[in-house]
Amino acid sequence: MSGRHRSQEPPAGRRRGRWWAVGLGAVAVVAVVAVGVWVLVGRQSSSDIAAEPPSQIGEATPGCDDPVVVAVTADPSIADVVETVTAAATEEDGALGPCVQVRVSPEESAAVAESDVTADSPAVWVPDTSMWADALAERSDEGTVENLGSMASSPVVLATTASTAEEMADNPGDGALEVLWAQALGNPTGIGIVDPETTTVGMATLGTLERVLGGQPGQPPPEDLVRSYVGLSRAVVPSVEQALGLLDSDPGAPVVALTEQQILAHSASTDSTVVPVYPSQGTAMLDYPVIRLNQPGEPDGLAEAAQAVAALLLSSDTATAAQEAGFRSPDGTLTARAAATLDVPDEAPTDLEVLTLAVSQDALRTWSAVTLEARMLTVIDVSGSMDQDAGQGRTRIELARDAAITALRLYPDSAQIGLWAFSVLLDPPDDWLSLVDVGPLGDDVSGATRRDRLLAQSQTLPTLVGGGTGLYDTTLAAFRTVRAGYDPARVNSVVLLTDGRNEEDPGGIDLDTLLRTLRAEFDPAQPIPIITIGMGPDADIDTLQRISGTTGGKAYPALNPNDIETVFLDAMIERRCRPNC
Repeated sequence: MSGRHRSQEPPAGRRRGRWWAVGLGAVAVVAVVAVGVWVLVGRQSSSDIAAEPPSQIGEATPGCDDPVVVAVTADPSIADVVETVTAAATEEDGALGPCVQVRVSPEESAAVAESDVTADSPAVWVPDTSMWADALAERSDEGTVENLGSMASSPVVLATTASTAEEMADNPGDGALEVLWAQALGNPTGIGIVDPETTTVGMATLGTLERVLGGQPGQPPPEDLVRSYVGLSRAVVPSVEQALGLLDSDPGAPVVALTEQQILAHSASTDSTVVPVYPSQGTAMLDYPVIRLNQPGEPDGLAEAAQAVAALLLSSDTATAAQEAGFRSPDGTLTARAAATLDVPDEAPTDLEVLTLAVSQDALRTWSAVTLEARMLTVIDVSGSMDQDAGQGRTRIELARDAAITALRLYPDSAQIGLWAFSVLLDPPDDWLSLVDVGPLGDDVSGATRRDRLLAQSQTLPTLVGGGTGLYDTTLAAFRTVRAGYDPARVNSVVLLTDGRNEEDPGGIDLDTLLRTLRAEFDPAQPIPIITIGMGPDADIDTLQRISGTTGGKAYPALNPNDIETVFLDAMIERRCRPNC
C-alpha cells in the first residue's frame, strides 16, 4: 500500500506559523504531524460527477441520478486502509451502495486541526490521534467536532536492529523484547527522534519521556528530562522513512522511537532487519479516531451519508483491514500481523495517555528551549566572598565553576557561548575580564575549539578570586556586549552569577541608573533577557529580581550547594518563556 511510507513533511508554507508549538494562543496544541483525513461531503449532479477524474470519485454510479460525494482525508499511514474499505463499500453490492461516493485524500492532522470548520471542510476526518480533534474542538463552536470512536491504534515503540535489540533488552531470547526507557537512552548507539516539530510520533516521544522522567505540565522540567532532550536534539531524523532507511543501512544507528505499525509495514514491504522493542514502563498510543465535522449549511443527504461512512470506518471489516496493514484494534489487541517473522505481543504496552494538549504543549516548549540556538554570555562573580566554604568540601567559586562546566557540556557545537569573570580589582578600570569571547563552541580559537577554551578558562576561575562585587557596571557592560552582536536567529541572553551585592566604588553607576538605562536600551523586538543567579544566603536576590525583570528575564536563588547545578539547567530552560517570564 503506497500510502504507508509517504513523507510526513508538512506541505509548503504549513510550518511558518507553528501555532501549535510555543505560545499557542487560544488553542493549547503543540507539535505537528502526520495526517488528517478530510471527508469532504457535498451534493453534486450527475454531470458534475462525470467531470471528475474516475480516480477521485470511484466507480460509475448506475441508477443514481443524484449521488452524494464524501471526501475523506486520512493520515498517510492509514489513508490506504480508508481508501480500500470505502472503495469496496461503494460498489453496487457494497455497504454504502453506489449512491454514496467517497473521495480519500491524505493530509496531515495538524493542517486540519489549524483550519476552521467551514462549508468546504470535510464531513469526516481521521487524524492519527484524538489530540488533534481536541485542538480543533477548542477553536470551534460546540457540537462542530464530534469524536465517534477509534478505528485503529498503534503504540510508540523503539525501532532498532535485531542485534542491538538483544543487547539492550531485559529479556533477550524470550519473546517480544522489552526495555526501560532509561536503558534506551543509555544504550551505546544512543537514541534518535523523528522531528517532533513535524511528526506526531516525534512529539509523542517527547511526551512519553516527560511522563517517565517525572515532568509535570507547567512545572520546571527535571534535570534528567533536560539531559535526555539535549541528547535527542543531536540525533533528529527529518522523517520516518529516513529513520527506517538509516536503521537498515547502518548497524551502529541509534535506536529511534516509531509506531509499531510503521515498523511492521516497513518489514512487510522490504527485507528489513528493523525490529520493535517494547517499553516496559508504557508508552504513547495513537488512536486514529473517526471525527464527524458538522459543517454549517450542509445540503440534504450529507449528514446521513457522512454518518454511514463513519460507521463503516468503525466496523469490524475496517478493523480487520487495519490489522492486516500493521495496526492494532482500538482496544490494543493485534490478531493479524503484517510480518509473521517479527515477534509482536498480542497486547499493546500500557498507554501512558501523554497525547494530550497539556502534556504536548509543555514537552514542545521544553524541547524548543533546549534546541533553540543559543547566543549567551556567562558572567561569574570572582569577588573575595566567592572563596568562602559552601559545603561538600568546595568553595562557592568551585561550585560555580563545576556547574558552569556541566551546563556547557549540554550545548551543541553550533551554540555561541562566551565567559566573563567580574570583580572590582580584576581588570581596572573595568570591573570585568573577558576570558572567552562569544562565538560558536565548535570554532577554532588559537588552536583549540572554543568549547575547550571555555572549559580551560572555567578551571582558572578559583585563581581569580579577590576584591569586591562590581555588579552594576558589569551587568550593563554584558548587556551591551550581547546587544552589539545581536543575532535574530538565536536566543540572545546574559546569565550572571553572584554571591553578594554591589560593592562598586563611587565612580560606578547606581542601581537606579542601571535600571533606567536597561529600560531605555531594551528592545522587545530584539530581546536580551538577563538571567541572574544569587548564590548563597548573602546574595541580594531582591535587586537581582529587579535587574532580571527589567529585561524579561528571571532571578534564581541557589541557597545550598545542591541547588547550583539545577539552577544552571533551569537558566537554560528559562529561554522557553522569554521575554516576560
